[in-house]
Amino acid sequence: RRAAARRTTMRERTGNVMGDIVDGEVAALSDAGTQALLNVNRHSLRALFECYADMHGTSSRRRSTVRSLASTDITRRQRHIDATTMAFPELLAFCKDFCVVPQFLDMGQLQELFAAVNAGDDDSEIRRHKGTQAAAAGSSVGKQFVDLLDIKEFEALLVRLSIRLDATRLARLRMQRLKKDPSNTIPGDDEVAMAPADALRFVLGRLNTSGGFGKVASRRSGGVAGAFVLKA
Repeated sequence: RRAAARRTTMRERTGNVMGDIVDGEVAALSDAGTQALLNVNRHSLRALFECYADMHGTSSRRRSTVRSLASTDITRRQRHIDATTMAFPELLAFCKDFCVVPQFLDMGQLQELFAAVNAGDDDSEIRRHKGTQAAAAGSSVGKQFVDLLDIKEFEALLVRLSIRLDATRLARLRMQRLKKDPSNTIPGDDEVAMAPADALRFVLGRLNTSGGFGKVASRRSGGVAGAFVLKA
């Protein structure tokens, strides 16, 4: 109840909808342009995901719990990725290094986004990623993943972040228009939603210039993959 009141206050006072599920957010996950942009950046995304998921060795310990449950018909590398998970503190570290928090949203809004991405985590989630053998192990296995991100959910979080950021831009433009003239119900030329791929491209571009890749390189010999590609 308190979180809902906070979201309402943010929305009404500043047009900030980063803590809300917005129109088009879920559909953007299956958008062809968005998927193409994710595909060309898969190496960098996976390298960053693994880097932060293993910051404190926690993912390595979690990984040993599920590695044996992974399907045997995939490569060892894919099994490693499938068994890697990211907890909220690790996501927060990534977001601070890459200027997502507090520039795009605050920690409370990031928690709400994290929860939204995790909303479908149950036995079906384990079945989707680890095969039917894992799902058959019972609900106690599934519950281990409810508060963790896998690589697909990490990518989904970035997509949903980008759509919420664009929705916030539109909401603020609308507020500015109505503040100048409450009777003006005609949206301005700039009050047009970005295509999902363009919204994600904007976020990836900001991550490129955030200094985050430099911070990663300073902590790891050889760093990780280079900046994101902005053309699919």
